[in-house]
Amino acid sequence: MKEKIFVNINKKKIKDKRGFILPLVDQQCKSVSLLKSGVGAIRANHYHKTDWHYIYVLKGSFIYFYKNKNEKTHHHVIVKEGQLIFTPPKLWHATYHHKPTEMLVMSKNFRDRKTYEKDTVRVNFVTKADVKKILK
Repeated sequence: MKEKIFVNINKKKIKDKRGFILPLVDQQCKSVSLLKSGVGAIRANHYHKTDWHYIYVLKGSFIYFYKNKNEKTHHHVIVKEGQLIFTPPKLWHATYHHKPTEMLVMSKNFRDRKTYEKDTVRVNFVTKADVKKILK
């Protein structure tokens, strides 16, 4: 089953003569993190038992891989600057950074090491070989 990954944020923009406000997440969260990744980095390769998170791309772009546990193959989308995606609990996910990337991650749970590790299950379902197939 293919999940709804992208979040439509364009309808939320509030504009006036001073500029605009773009509400990204209207849910209670306990962590907002800034992540920076270099070219070739693979991040995540895990799922969360209870945590969810939104990722907003400030600069750059990445390939987002995802699948449900019982699916044999994974899906992927390219996430670009100015886009917002949502990862629900239990969705296997990984990112491959084909460009230098800066992103904000807004999470339900705290991101201290103890809380994060207790809720995270590593699955390593995306390899460099998977990435090479897609980039061809």
